Amino acid sequence: MYDLRLKRKSSGWVEGRCPFCKKDSKAVLQFNPEGEYFHCFRCGTKGSLLEFEAMTGIVVNFNFKDYVKQPFVFDEYDFDSEEGVPVYENEKAFTYLKQRRALSYAILHNWKYVYDKIKIPISMNNICVGMMDNNLAENRTLKYVFRANSKPSSLFYNYDSAKFKSIIVLVEGVYDAISAQYALPLTGVMGLFGKFVSDDKALMLNRLNPEEVVILLDSPNKDKDIEKSIKAISAKLKPTLNISKATLENGDPNEVSVEEVQKAFYEREIL
Repeated sequence: MYDLRLKRKSSGWVEGRCPFCKKDSKAVLQFNPEGEYFHCFRCGTKGSLLEFEAMTGIVVNFNFKDYVKQPFVFDEYDFDSEEGVPVYENEKAFTYLKQRRALSYAILHNWKYVYDKIKIPISMNNICVGMMDNNLAENRTLKYVFRANSKPSSLFYNYDSAKFKSIIVLVEGVYDAISAQYALPLTGVMGLFGKFVSDDKALMLNRLNPEEVVILLDSPNKDKDIEKSIKAISAKLKPTLNISKATLENGDPNEVSVEEVQKAFYEREIL
């Protein structure tokens, strides 16, 4: 549990402890009087109230005059459990991740293996907001679990690594993001947890204000309806952002070679 120790100042602004830098008890986090946006004056993290709630799982009620306790809100999933072993210590996880071209990334980001599952943390602004269970026993199914009030509609995978890049590439899934980021290291690749962009995600991308957003989804040969998704994403992000699409001939970014991802990127079409 993390107490923000929020308090409303005479100016109307709300101040408290920052859940992102957590350095000490000083009130370095501030919300504007209406609670529309926040800014930490130490670590520099800032954004809308919606982004704050998505990244931390904290729901803030601004209908107060003085001190109010606002703890983290968790669902029943134990996100902070130390259970499991590093994926490189389990032969099944090691082999699977090597096949998915995600082994180095998994080791670097401390993925764990627990009871035939690979536990993949989902973080934004260095806060774990969810977890993906990759079940190796049940036909390698994927299950997403998020902290209370943290929903896929307001989250990206690989957001922290990608958010300050001038070109942002949008892909569908976690493994797609890892493979595309490896193939396109000078860009920032974000996983959508699907093939649609919500209003919340569109707002976040507009706040980042990249020079270009490249849509790199599954190939039309793999998903015959993918063009509808691309048009919907483009319509959501235009006219404020420059949008292009990169088209793979087959498969998805995690299934094809590095060269095929790079070829699709360099031959991308402006929308």
